[in-house]
Amino acid sequence: MFTLPAPLGALLSFAHLLVHHGGIGTALDGLRAGTPLWLFPTAYDQSDNADCLCKLGSRK
Repeated sequence: MFTLPAPLGALLSFAHLLVHHGGIGTALDGLRAGTPLWLFPTAYDQSDNADCLCKLGSRK
């Protein structure tokens, strides 16, 4: 099966949850769309991004 790439922001309006590694671009797309995030940071700045999102009050 082959599909063309689609912008993540366009797909998130149909999503109930966005599970991802914690990259800031993906996190911001999820926040913009109002989609709940579940982060699994693995490397680089991903843990810092998760901490910042929690401190900003995006955690429930």
